[in-house]
Amino acid sequence: MSAHEMMGNAYDYMRNDMRGKLGGYMVSLERRYGDPSVYAQQREQMAAEQAEVIYSEAKTREEALSAAYEKNRQRIRKQHASRMEQFARDKPPRYLEVDPEPGPTDEPPSDAHPPPPRVARARSRASAR
Repeated sequence: MSAHEMMGNAYDYMRNDMRGKLGGYMVSLERRYGDPSVYAQQREQMAAEQAEVIYSEAKTREEALSAAYEKNRQRIRKQHASRMEQFARDKPPRYLEVDPEPGPTDEPPSDAHPPPPRVARARSRASAR
């Protein structure tokens, strides 16, 4: 275990221990001197404020990512459209292309592969008879 990990673990232990002790102290003070319903209402309000902050941060992050995505998408679309326009300008339509000499039609492919062994054996037996 490295020194960084040991320091991190010690810090985490100390922070959690202090949080527990201070939380317990706060609860004891609330019970001794305050109205528990008021403290519960304050806790709910603090939790709602924290949830609102977290939501607004997430919404801001989502909006930023959506804007970046849309910007990138628009850039890609523009690039594609310009490539297609350039392609259309550089290459005439097929009906304008004239083939000076029509070539022969393609012949069907020959049997490049030998027949499977069963067919070869059957043919050799038939020719032997």
